[in-house]
Amino acid sequence: MVEHIESCDLREITCEKCGIKFGAKEKANHDKDKCEMRMVNCDYCGITMKSKDLNIIHLNPDRDELCSKYVGICSNNCNETRKVNLKDHLKICPNKKLECPFHQFDCKIDKMTKEKLMKHLDEEYFNHTSSLINKVKDLESKIIDLESELHNQILITKELFEMNKKSSESRLKIEKTIEELKKKAPATSIQTIDNKNVIFRNASFIWKFTDFEVRRVDAESGGRVSVTSDAFYTSEFGYKMCLRVYPAGDGVGKGTHLSVFFAIMKGEFDDLLSWPFKQKVTLSILDQESGSKPHSDTFKPDARSACYQKPTDECNIASGFPKFILLSLIMNNSIYCKNDTIFLKIAVDTMGIFKP
Repeated sequence: MVEHIESCDLREITCEKCGIKFGAKEKANHDKDKCEMRMVNCDYCGITMKSKDLNIIHLNPDRDELCSKYVGICSNNCNETRKVNLKDHLKICPNKKLECPFHQFDCKIDKMTKEKLMKHLDEEYFNHTSSLINKVKDLESKIIDLESELHNQILITKELFEMNKKSSESRLKIEKTIEELKKKAPATSIQTIDNKNVIFRNASFIWKFTDFEVRRVDAESGGRVSVTSDAFYTSEFGYKMCLRVYPAGDGVGKGTHLSVFFAIMKGEFDDLLSWPFKQKVTLSILDQESGSKPHSDTFKPDARSACYQKPTDECNIASGFPKFILLSLIMNNSIYCKNDTIFLKIAVDTMGIFKP
């Protein structure tokens, strides 16, 4: 039954070209003689076109696109009764139907002969003139609206120009500051650690990070992408470590977050300490207004990670938070950033640490 239905001559199918539905047995006849979208040739000029366009446009005496070689009898009841080139004849035919020149100004009268058109124009002079005046008034009103809009756009453009000018001046100041910082610091993308600046702390360290916006812009523009703090010990004979900050973000936090990491460094007392490093670590950005709302993240090291093994090089791979805090929460003089300065804190849980 299924096979019969698929091949039945009485089943309904749809023409892929014109969308008309018909019985399957009519397909050949439809494709050859009836489909409006089939390609045909003009019998007069030989041009190929869609069937629907042949009679509606190409061979229609009322259309400007009339075939230049179309031969027929004029349908305007003029004195010419012979078959002639209609394209040429209609140029001089006295009974040719003409459109009122005011049709674009809402004159709805049908096409007429030249004689009737002249009479129509004379009789409808007042109405045509009124329509034309109304159109002119509409245009004047639109011109006034456009002039007002243009004036507003000019004002907005001037404001944007001034804002851009101020922004450019601010950027030049920042770039100048960046250049000054580059002269004072190593020209590397990641700051190296000066072993002379080693600090001993009681399991916590606060880093005053200055010129935040300058460093962020520098990182975004391809300059120094990260900054590393001075090295510090968790205690007099404890673990040596440092903080590393990406002002414009790193990895999944690039461009949106401040990224904060810490790294364990090779220290003088490593042989006396317990490895791998297992202490809980808390990283914070401090609230500079009330002090009561620091933003913090805490994690416990994975003892299997190379980050927390006894260092064999100067510094292990850093670990921490690529999406530590949104940059939008820091910028614009927030509670975390005052005078372009932020304070970052690391606190190490000392419970269970062996003390030499």
